[in-house]
Amino acid sequence: MTTVLANGCFDMFHPGHMHLLKHAMKLGDRLIVAVNGDGYIHAKKARKPLVPLQNRMDFIKMIKGVDEV
Repeated sequence: MTTVLANGCFDMFHPGHMHLLKHAMKLGDRLIVAVNGDGYIHAKKARKPLVPLQNRMDFIKMIKGVDEV
């Protein structure tokens, strides 16, 4: 069994995010998605996240083919 890890902020989810996740799903049998925290967005993008971490995680969990967030 091959496990694939995808990572990102996923703040303002857009088609590029979905393309990334769909491609990652094809690379293995199990997909784990790591979602960067609010502090990361604040530090790296010099702004507050538009969507809180828990909401972003809940959204990613709803995508068919994502096994764990």
